[in-house]
Amino acid sequence: MTKHVINIDAKITDADWTKKTWDLPREPMYYFLRYGKELPAWLEWIDTVPAGKAMPKYLRAALTGWIEEQRRLDGEMSTKSAQAVVGGLAATLESLEASVETKGL
Repeated sequence: MTKHVINIDAKITDADWTKKTWDLPREPMYYFLRYGKELPAWLEWIDTVPAGKAMPKYLRAALTGWIEEQRRLDGEMSTKSAQAVVGGLAATLESLEASVETKGL
């Protein structure tokens, strides 16, 4: 039995990278769910192909806003994590100091 490979981009007119119109999903949630944390890289890539320039403005604004919010939240989490570590270390140090004083060392 012979296997045939079907290449949907075989014709230049079918290749997504040559399109100059936006025929991809228009709902921001599609991209949030599909790409998640990789959305910034995908958005950077789509801007390099002709179709990317035809992305609806509302969609670009929603995706960009989501990326900015994720970066802000990641920064807050990093700050909170660092504060928790510092707080934990401070409590440990106080405990050790109290232990040393109790033992008279």
